[in-house]
Amino acid sequence: MKGGPVLPERKSFTSHDVKADTGTISAMFSVYSMIDSDGDVILPGAIEDGITVPLSAYNHTSWGAALPVGKGVIRTSSSGATVEATFFKSQAAQDTLEVIRELGPLQQWSFGFNVLDYSHGEFRGTAVRFLKSLDVFEVSPVLRGANSAAHTVEAASIRAIRDRVVRDELTRIQASLVLRDIAAQDWEVA
Repeated sequence: MKGGPVLPERKSFTSHDVKADTGTISAMFSVYSMIDSDGDVILPGAIEDGITVPLSAYNHTSWGAALPVGKGVIRTSSSGATVEATFFKSQAAQDTLEVIRELGPLQQWSFGFNVLDYSHGEFRGTAVRFLKSLDVFEVSPVLRGANSAAHTVEAASIRAIRDRVVRDELTRIQASLVLRDIAAQDWEVA
């Protein structure tokens, strides 16, 4: 259906990837073809790829008095939509980034949108609203999301990546030393 007054709405999910030292984040904020807690099913293609949106302060508070904490580009796939965002250098933005980093997989996501096209129907035996076209105007970290199926894409800081590389290198060195010892002692390896 189209027409009628356009009222902004929100949807929430859990998923993010924090690149802490660069102040960037990748967060899956929408999962397609699943019933969310609002009784909606967002269909593939409902969200436009490549648009730039503000990253709202925590719990959509940029809808009120809080300033946005960043901006990002929406990327879509057949399974959902992700925002690739950069946090601003403001104290509020850095505080938000720190909370997201510390919450890790507990962090959830939401987005503000206007419904452009929808229909009502049944999905897996449940009456739902099918969201066919949405005008997404912001993405926000939240305490509780509408769809628990969204997931963390990756959550790694430069420090965590460095630590993993060092661990992998130590494992490689240890394996090399064991193989050298085996060769030196002429052991048979099964």
